[in-house]
Amino acid sequence: MKFHNYPTTFEITRERVIRSGKRPLNIGPCQFYDNVLDCDFQKHGHKITPEKVFSYIESDWYLNCRPYYKVYPSITDKLSKMRLDIPASSIPIPVGLRSVAVRFAEGHEPGSGGEKITSILLNIVRDNSPESTALKLAYPYRLLSDDLNPCNAFNVFVLESTESFEDQYSKFSTHLEFDDKRKGLDLLVCKFCLMILLLASDPSIVQPDVLAADREAFDRTGDQKYVDRAKKKGIVGWHVGEKQESCPHFRSEHWGIRHTGKGRTIPKLVKISACTVHRDKLTRVPTGYITPDGKEIEE
Repeated sequence: MKFHNYPTTFEITRERVIRSGKRPLNIGPCQFYDNVLDCDFQKHGHKITPEKVFSYIESDWYLNCRPYYKVYPSITDKLSKMRLDIPASSIPIPVGLRSVAVRFAEGHEPGSGGEKITSILLNIVRDNSPESTALKLAYPYRLLSDDLNPCNAFNVFVLESTESFEDQYSKFSTHLEFDDKRKGLDLLVCKFCLMILLLASDPSIVQPDVLAADREAFDRTGDQKYVDRAKKKGIVGWHVGEKQESCPHFRSEHWGIRHTGKGRTIPKLVKISACTVHRDKLTRVPTGYITPDGKEIEE
């Protein structure tokens, strides 16, 4: 399965130069971003611009070996439909991780308003001052419609510890100078960032990425040496939802809360009938036999 990479401004700029028939400057990412920041400061001073945000986050990502999460299709659709009624204080930040790419599978990109999101570069800062435990997210992202002219889409959202994400974002979005399509994309990107943070410490859903040659041995033993070997080769990443499959099964009769009445505002405890889940994935069970000459007889 192929996953989208997060194309950095450094990579996009080099590719533009090459396509124009010129020879790119022989400089690395760190020098490139220093140059961009110097030029931006001369033009805009301390004003926050897309160039500043992208340069700070992408340079930090490079310095930390470009870590990533590959989000598998089995979980992408489910996560995009969830609500996050949780405060910032309940969202953990993986130790030692500040900037990380979230990469979606080709052909299975989440989206809104006709646009598809291929990758996100999440930057996380927890405000641990005595009077606040706010979580600050900066999240540049790329769209499927991008080529070498990315929309430079990004936002910075501060999630306070006392209110839920859904309530805060509803207030926050009223001040965004975006159209409805862009607001829908921004909400989806922000939700994915938070849900990745919530899942990051769950080994049943998130597993380390290793070298292709070590994958079978790692799946069999779980030995940390394979993860360390991958890191030495510059691979710092995790798979999200790779082993989450939708298998056919029988759901027993149970009770659940369903919202009823006008506007579905009245919660009611109801009995839910038993049923077969994912019936379409069941294999047809043979009921006959095969004759010596290979002909199948159904009874």
